[in-house]
Amino acid sequence: MENLRKLLQILYNEENSHNISYYIPYKWNEFGYKNYIEDENRKGEIRVNPYDYFIYCIENIIDHGTFADKKADFDIKESVIYSMLPRAFTAWNHGEDEKITPGTFLKSIAMIPYLKELGVDVIYLLPIFQCSQRYKKGEIGSPYAIKNFYKIDENLHDDLLGEYSKEMLDIEFASFVEACHAYGIFVMVDFVFRTASRDNDLMVDHPDWFYWIDKKYGSEFKAPTVGNGDVLYVNDESIDMLYNSDKIDDYIGMFTPSPKEIDPIKWRKVVDIHKQTGKNILDLIEKDFGITTVPGFPDVINDKQPPWTDVTYLRLYFDSHKKAKEYIRDDQPPYIMQDGASLHLYHGEHKNSELWDYIKGVIPYYQSNFKIDGARIDMGHALSEELNKEIISSIKEKDQNFILWSEEFDIKKSSVARMDGYDFISGYLFSSYKKIEDPNFNKNLIEDTLKKTCLPLIGAPEMPDTPRASLIYEEKAKLKQIILINYFLPNTIPFINNGLEIGEIQPMNLGLDNTEDGRFVLPKCDSMYGKLAFFDNYRLHWLDTSKDWLLDVLKDASIIRNKYIHIMSGNSNVYTTPECLDKIKLTTLVYFNECNKEVFFIIANRDFKRHTLIKINDVFHEKVLDGFKEVSIEYKSCSMKDEKYTVDDSIQLAPGDVVIGHIG
Repeated sequence: MENLRKLLQILYNEENSHNISYYIPYKWNEFGYKNYIEDENRKGEIRVNPYDYFIYCIENIIDHGTFADKKADFDIKESVIYSMLPRAFTAWNHGEDEKITPGTFLKSIAMIPYLKELGVDVIYLLPIFQCSQRYKKGEIGSPYAIKNFYKIDENLHDDLLGEYSKEMLDIEFASFVEACHAYGIFVMVDFVFRTASRDNDLMVDHPDWFYWIDKKYGSEFKAPTVGNGDVLYVNDESIDMLYNSDKIDDYIGMFTPSPKEIDPIKWRKVVDIHKQTGKNILDLIEKDFGITTVPGFPDVINDKQPPWTDVTYLRLYFDSHKKAKEYIRDDQPPYIMQDGASLHLYHGEHKNSELWDYIKGVIPYYQSNFKIDGARIDMGHALSEELNKEIISSIKEKDQNFILWSEEFDIKKSSVARMDGYDFISGYLFSSYKKIEDPNFNKNLIEDTLKKTCLPLIGAPEMPDTPRASLIYEEKAKLKQIILINYFLPNTIPFINNGLEIGEIQPMNLGLDNTEDGRFVLPKCDSMYGKLAFFDNYRLHWLDTSKDWLLDVLKDASIIRNKYIHIMSGNSNVYTTPECLDKIKLTTLVYFNECNKEVFFIIANRDFKRHTLIKINDVFHEKVLDGFKEVSIEYKSCSMKDEKYTVDDSIQLAPGDVVIGHIG
């Protein structure tokens, strides 16, 4: 609690210097602060003295107790993860005007009881590092356009605590982690090592760690395409097509040596000007050398995404892979294409050892200084196997129980991720739910995916990069059913993307399964119309009460899951929908612990137009029913709960209904 106490003292000191009104959404007041005023002109909000409010919150956290590190006994399959973009999660117009103040760690601390009420025991933070303002795609820089991996984004500093300093912001983040730990919540952070901002700070000392193109190509740059435009994954055949394509010489011809190689004397002058004046290093390079860092792009050939104009690839190897050398001249300046971005498949032999050492030190730095508990490594599966292993080895030296998430989507590669040391992978469940009414839903989701993966998958109706679930599933019964099924699937970890619980429909990013039109889903009169949290100063719709039922569903699902998690995560047999019911749009999951004779089940009617009558004897395997006479239903999504049945009865399910219960 050392940092929380420091934060508390700073608030006490500042309190006497200020007397301001400060509005927050009423939903934020989970600590039960009483000394507020309701303003008739700002419905759904309360007015507080911010210093008194945050002092009250932090004192409650300190009184709550200390954290005992239980990662050694922690099973990720038993957790619920909350994904948070801190600068958007608690962004609000606290004053009398409409100016939005970005979210901060201080404000997020006050929200911890809110997250605990949702059953959250892992918070996953999208990148929190200093981000770049060069080539930004909106009002503010993307959290993934990282300018310095060892500095926290100064926008996450709260002005209530006085002037910004790196030391102050470090205390704020360390306090946030301590507060989470006090409530038994682990903290994971998203790290990015394949790309960096176009003007990353490493450039000053190591311009050869980046790929450079003539600036005149910057605005029109795009990765090469081949064939008829069909999406192609990188392999020997597609690489041959890539290097034999008509315009490959034009593409590779855009690349130049680094500025230091072009003119070492001029380069030293540019660096001196940067250090003396603080002028942006990339601006100076573009002006004096006429070159710029190459924009990023996906590692898939013919991908429809536009270039990632705000990030560039790091040069992790100084040479090309063997197959590429068949096509490339010896005097070709360093270049990057889809094959060079797929380092897990194709990489050179001359690794950039100094850059590797820099990267390997990043996560241990946050382990040592801020006591974080886990990490997602963005596109870690696309890094070379050797680099992946070295990164993980440096992490595990600090903490053998550190939680690791691989952004691997393909379950066929889950065994590799497990061998590398990861605890779970991303998977594609968010996409599977779109086919919930499909007759093959059970087979595709459970039999072909969850029963075949070697690691748990993220269970999510939406992800930070996808369209919002409340937009896709407008029908209440459908979204409710998806959330409930999602909480009780085998081999999954329920995942709440910030804003899901309040029915947010505006996407945070357009990266997956979306189009440019996807940003215009809010009414034009909404001040957030067209804005994306990844790139703009965005606030969630905390005052909207139309989807408050979502909070209740998530809380109910968490309570029931906690009650039966010992059956779900233990050595239970999992029985899925019997073949005799294949023609019915029905999903059944029955967890049976034979040793303890415990049975937990969920049954979902995936027909959203018709009632379904099912016989209990048809749903449950005979081994499950052996010796039991009574079936208890404690949750029904569309009708009354706490119903009792015998094993010979039938259950009537309303359209979209979900029933949850136990036997015995």
